[in-house]
Amino acid sequence: CSGHFFDVIECMVAIIRCYDDTMKDRLRVIKGNAPVFTENMGGSHDSKKSILSSYMLKIRWEDPSAGGLGDLPPWGGMQLIVVGDFFQLPPVPNGAKGRRKGSSGGDHLLENDELYEIEFNNIVGLVGTYAFQSRSWGRSHFRTIELAKIHRQSDGDEGLLKLLNAMREGEKPLSEMHSSAMDAIKAPIRASSCYGIVPTQLHSKNADVREINMTELDKLGGEPVGFKSRDTVEFHDLYKRKLIKKYFLEKIVHLPQIWSSVEGISYPQRIHDARAELRCLEKKKDALIRNRKYSAIAEIDETIDNLEKEILDIEKSTKDNDELNLDNVSTWLKDAGVEGDPRDFYFDQLTRFEGQLQSDYKKLKNHANERFFSKECRVDENCVLKEKSQVMLLFNLNISE
Repeated sequence: CSGHFFDVIECMVAIIRCYDDTMKDRLRVIKGNAPVFTENMGGSHDSKKSILSSYMLKIRWEDPSAGGLGDLPPWGGMQLIVVGDFFQLPPVPNGAKGRRKGSSGGDHLLENDELYEIEFNNIVGLVGTYAFQSRSWGRSHFRTIELAKIHRQSDGDEGLLKLLNAMREGEKPLSEMHSSAMDAIKAPIRASSCYGIVPTQLHSKNADVREINMTELDKLGGEPVGFKSRDTVEFHDLYKRKLIKKYFLEKIVHLPQIWSSVEGISYPQRIHDARAELRCLEKKKDALIRNRKYSAIAEIDETIDNLEKEILDIEKSTKDNDELNLDNVSTWLKDAGVEGDPRDFYFDQLTRFEGQLQSDYKKLKNHANERFFSKECRVDENCVLKEKSQVMLLFNLNISE
């Protein structure tokens, strides 16, 4: 995280942990003495009285006699273990180049007069300081353990490593000191001769990515086709085992319907094949209508009707078999040879089990939608493609087991 964010978190934690009536009065005085907002103080016009303003972060470490909170121990006395790659390249804002939202110009939020570099005072914000350069880091008296071995790049990439470190440290000008590495990075990559695949470009801003994608898409012929992403959440196996144990369902853990309400219905392959056939026939029918070959449409209509009926029958049959009801549970118990416990016992337990399962799933899904899918996910919900569009697919592979 940035130095500014690290200072903000420390200030909030210290105040919360030391909060009492006296602290409440001190904060009221501090907010009352906060200066009028100016452009280089960060935040917005509405945040000039916020306890997270630059004024608050500055007075956090001043002497109490001057109205500060310097008597509060770092992090309110809480002990911390801070782990991470604190020398990563700072994040790039998604706003317009060289500007930030609500700003008349500039590329930083506030100046930090305690941090120094060779050429200029370090600044906090969009191109801000590192966490270890913040006020609160130095006053936290961390015992630092540094991992010195680099595994991501090989020893032969010394030029790249030096360039990356120079970027992190703000070394200027990069082009003179690291010309070989920069020339190698900028070297053009030819398109694949056998498949015509254009090398993928990586950009730091989503706005640039969208602009390039739309430009390349406009060059292709054909009609655009829209796709909408479908977000799903899944329960961890550990949660499932605990829930099964809680409701004494270990003997029927393989019941096909036990997770169906939260994991969706698994349809047979035939329904997918039938839907594909139906789409092809509908396209063929549209072509016949355009060419006014009406005599051939009747035969296609009959086939379409049969496919639609088959799809509906498969859907109904699959949903009926997937439903968690007394008949399905009784049938499975009999086929599985489960004896000793009455079917009513299992069905009552499954009813309570299903109630908690649905409640937990709703909470998990709402949490995922609010905290990730709608806010933190950087992938667009909608995607437009044309025939011969080039797509790069990314996925996470779990290799923990």
